[in-house]
Amino acid sequence: RIPCPASLKVLHQQLTLTVTRLLLIENIVTATNLTKVPRTTRLTLQPQAWDGFRTAGGNIFCEPPTQTAYDVGEFFTVAGVCGLPILNVIAPVVENIAKAMVAARWVDKGYTDANIVATCQRENRNKPSCLLALRGLYPMLQLYQVSVVSDGMLDLIEAAKRDVRDKLQVAVIQTLLNSNNTMALSRVNILDSVEANYELWGWLYLLDWVDGKREVIQLEGEIGSITTISGSLAFQTTPTNTLEVPLNVAYYIRTAIQYVTIVLLLVACIVVCYIVIMRGYIEFWNMIEFNRVAGMVWIGRPLVFLRGITAICLLSTSKLDMVLSSNSVVTHMVSPPRFWVTTFMSCGEMAWLVYIINDVFSPLTKQFTYSYSYKSSNLVWLTTFVWSMVSPPEHSITINRECSIDVVDFQLVCRSGVLEIGSVTRFGCLIGLAFGGCLLCYVLERVMYPRLQFRLSTHSLMLHATARNNFEFDRWTHRHVNYLDKASAVLNGLLSVQVGHIICIFDVKTWRLYDVDVSIDYHNALKYQEDAHHWYLHRAIPLAE
Repeated sequence: RIPCPASLKVLHQQLTLTVTRLLLIENIVTATNLTKVPRTTRLTLQPQAWDGFRTAGGNIFCEPPTQTAYDVGEFFTVAGVCGLPILNVIAPVVENIAKAMVAARWVDKGYTDANIVATCQRENRNKPSCLLALRGLYPMLQLYQVSVVSDGMLDLIEAAKRDVRDKLQVAVIQTLLNSNNTMALSRVNILDSVEANYELWGWLYLLDWVDGKREVIQLEGEIGSITTISGSLAFQTTPTNTLEVPLNVAYYIRTAIQYVTIVLLLVACIVVCYIVIMRGYIEFWNMIEFNRVAGMVWIGRPLVFLRGITAICLLSTSKLDMVLSSNSVVTHMVSPPRFWVTTFMSCGEMAWLVYIINDVFSPLTKQFTYSYSYKSSNLVWLTTFVWSMVSPPEHSITINRECSIDVVDFQLVCRSGVLEIGSVTRFGCLIGLAFGGCLLCYVLERVMYPRLQFRLSTHSLMLHATARNNFEFDRWTHRHVNYLDKASAVLNGLLSVQVGHIICIFDVKTWRLYDVDVSIDYHNALKYQEDAHHWYLHRAIPLAE
């Protein structure tokens, strides 16, 4: 078995790059011509040297059959079937035909329609499709001749021809029936200079060799050797084993994120209902802390942390879409630009991790938690947004095909390369940004306000630590008693219903029910204008345990 020469691999890579770029160009002439070209063209090809002869097959490992025909028989294959007349058929796609035309130097030689007709004469059964394919593709190559023909490309073509035609002398083989009814083995160099009209088709065989659809072997005998190419190897396509695809973690995380979103949506609906019932007598600044407080109370730190880490994963991942070109020929991946509004809102998800950091370290930051927490979340949000706009995450791909034999003649495992759409480095940097932003804001607050005192002199057991550190109580304190409006109480996990002078409170945090009597003097006096400027407090919940 002969390995594919490096020169042919390099040429194949350059041809693929050049032709793909041409097929992606949006041009009305190109699009019109390509719509006429079938995606796959089945061809039966024959060199001029075999014209007029009856053939008896091309499998060098089989005895010549008794049946003969004027078509080229299939070359040797791994199936090793003998005795059955099988037709040699090649079914190139549009891209490979275009590559072969470039490799055969049609463009720089200035071929005409007469050359197209002569080339299709080497096809035995499907000449109309052959003419349709070549006449549809050749004008595109002529239109972009400068992009196709270059000194570097011509050098690669000649280097590959020297290796294949002169050094390896790869040939196609066929058993022919002579006029005297004797069998003779005929071999034709796949890029024979005498077979000018067959050169295009010879390149198609070679491209299949690089793609792994064919193989080349060398047989050594007593008086010489033969290097020949095989028949087409049908690729086996099997569905992916779902058990081998790591989707479970992503599924569970997505479900958890959906749960968080649904719960917060329900809490938001309850809050809106309380705002309407209370006719707007609430502390609207507390509503700004909805995600921070409701997340900790109703969701819990583990799921909030999961949402924050998931957001950082997405912010560290580039987006790749599989799209079909406008001419419906090439499927390729594109990285669409992100709309700045979408990016801005996505970067806001970084705040979930900041909320966790603020909450976990609140026993250390103490009275500074209120003043630095919202600043740190806004700083991290804006910094992430600027970073994402200036230097968005990019994908990278490394092509390095490595194969290992698991079972000889049965299973070959290959790894073609690595496609990275996420960056572990960026993931770590975003986490560091969250911690760094919190630390910076805390240090600045501590330096600027070293004697800052706690905003609340007393602490109610009904208040979650996050609510105590972030809610606004300046207007909601009377006679050393702190009050909490009923909409803010929902964020804090307190669902309340007032019946007369009794407020029934269900505490979600502790799963307990409380009855608060608000008919006592210090609260009832609010209704009778003892302190007129605190009239709105009679609609609130007194936090007096």
